This record gives sequence, structure tokens and C-alpha cells, in this order.
Amino acid sequence: MSLNVSLPPELENRVRQHVESGLYSSASEVIREALRLFEAYQGVQASTPYIVFYFVDAHGITIARVLHHTRDVPTIEHWPQH
Repeated sequence: MSLNVSLPPELENRVRQHVESGLYSSASEVIREALRLFEAYQGVQASTPYIVFYFVDAHGITIARVLHHTRDVPTIEHWPQH
């Protein structure tokens, strides 16, 4: 299936940056991963009061922050440099 999607310039630039980083081979791959993460987020949101924000890079996964209801629970002391 082929699908064309319009993105605002700032999101289009972010997709391009992910491809240029080498972690993804195409814009389609970035969008597919974003959709998978969004669906996982929705599933977690429906089943547990925790939200986990994380970054994926060449070194693995970095947990940036964990939210529990209205309490913000910090999990790392610094944010990854981008």
C-alpha cells in the first residue's frame, strides 16, 4: 500500500535527520517506528499509570523520564545531547 502524508516543515526535517543519522534507511521506516511507538504508548496509557520517555540511539535505549500520574519521577541526571 502507498500512502502520502503531509508534514509541517519541522516534522519533515526531524524525519530527514533520523534518516541521515543512519539509524533508519528511509522516511517510511521512521514513520512506521513512530506509529509503533505511538500505539505502544496508547496501550501503556490504557493499562498502567506510567509513561516512559526514552531515546534510541546507536548505543541503545536511554530512559529519559518516567511519569506516574501527576508525580514526575526523574530517572536520569542528564538528557542525551542531540
